[in-house]
Amino acid sequence: MADESPELQADAADDEIAELLPAYALGALDAADALVVERALDREPRYREMLEQHLESLGALAVSHTFAVPSAEVRERIMGRVRGSEAAPVVRPAPRVPFALLGVAAALAVAVMGLGAFSTVQQQRVVQLQDEVEVMTAEAEGARDDLMGLTDHVADSVAMTALTPAQPVAQAEEASKEREVRYGARHAQGILITRPDGQSMLVVRGLRALEPGFIYRAWWWDEAHQTKSAAVFTVGEDGYAWVQLIGHAGGMSRLGVSVESEMGAVEPGPQIVLHGHVHVVGPKGEDSAQ
Repeated sequence: MADESPELQADAADDEIAELLPAYALGALDAADALVVERALDREPRYREMLEQHLESLGALAVSHTFAVPSAEVRERIMGRVRGSEAAPVVRPAPRVPFALLGVAAALAVAVMGLGAFSTVQQQRVVQLQDEVEVMTAEAEGARDDLMGLTDHVADSVAMTALTPAQPVAQAEEASKEREVRYGARHAQGILITRPDGQSMLVVRGLRALEPGFIYRAWWWDEAHQTKSAAVFTVGEDGYAWVQLIGHAGGMSRLGVSVESEMGAVEPGPQIVLHGHVHVVGPKGEDSAQ
């Protein structure tokens, strides 16, 4: 399986679900296989259509025979499996040998004896589930529209600036390579979020956790190339940090992040890992570069 493409693996998984549906319709699967089928039904409308076709076939088979009405225990067990479609989708741990097909023939005999009169109830439940899915889909579309409106409002209210890995002019090529290996700067990214009132937040990712005694420090540069410390922060093993910046973004032209000793620094050192220009949103939503 290691040499197969993800598309082939996905097709194989789809074929296995399709093979298990007849046995599921008859209630002949074990708990593990039934759980896989139920979650596939929850996320794939085509599987629900296939299940409905199997149920219709069983109903047609039942019309030509005399059946005993299932006991209350059997009905409750079947309805419990039909209802159990609310769990989140999971990835099936490994392909299974299709032994379930061997049980389908035996399960058909059981169906002839006990499930014919109940197949109509199952079909009605499937239709009800489809109606519930349609309602949930409509609600999701409404929530999506609300989210898009909120996103537009945020976009009009803040300025977002990307910070990228920085290379000072005075830094040698070998030192640059060492910085990229040591701090992961090549893959580091940052976003500066600035509100109209000048309050700012920095979001970084891809930075490496530093050894003891070192921290990351954010710096403002004004138009006269003077620097001012904006924040001190560290990152976890995931390389992420959300940092509230000190100082007003107005009048500032650039923001950078450098690696410094935790003893303190009055100006940026040579190890600058992120850098970007500052944009400020005006009171009416205009985005202007400083």
